[in-house]
Amino acid sequence: MKKIIYFLIPLLLGVGCISKDDWETDVLDVDMALQRAQDSCGQASMDWFSEMLQKAEEDRLTKAHKGSYIGFVSLVKYENSSVFYTNFMSKVGGGLMFYLMDCQGNQFDASSIVAEDMAFFSKEAYKKKNIIYSSVPLDFFD
Repeated sequence: MKKIIYFLIPLLLGVGCISKDDWETDVLDVDMALQRAQDSCGQASMDWFSEMLQKAEEDRLTKAHKGSYIGFVSLVKYENSSVFYTNFMSKVGGGLMFYLMDCQGNQFDASSIVAEDMAFFSKEAYKKKNIIYSSVPLDFFD
């Protein structure tokens, strides 16, 4: 729980201090994120991922989803799997904060990994090279 608080406080403070111009230039492109995901998964289309990114863009531009999709998505490699780590602001009654998903959009079972290294995905997800979409400035990452 402390990790969430340590991440959210600087994120919220930083987002509040960003000019609209900075916000626009630090966003990663949806089409590029989708292409990178498709290439990594070896799929021609990923409708579930495209929908999620579209909601994130709508939220970034117009707050259409009340800020629930403000955040980032990372593509983390684990063994021979591509795993998507989502960190969008939590919605009331759910949301996509700290979700792990496979290439089909199903929840990725990381229980065995957590037993070995509890912070593996969070460490990897916050590396700038693994972030494929972000609606927050990339200055927050390594």
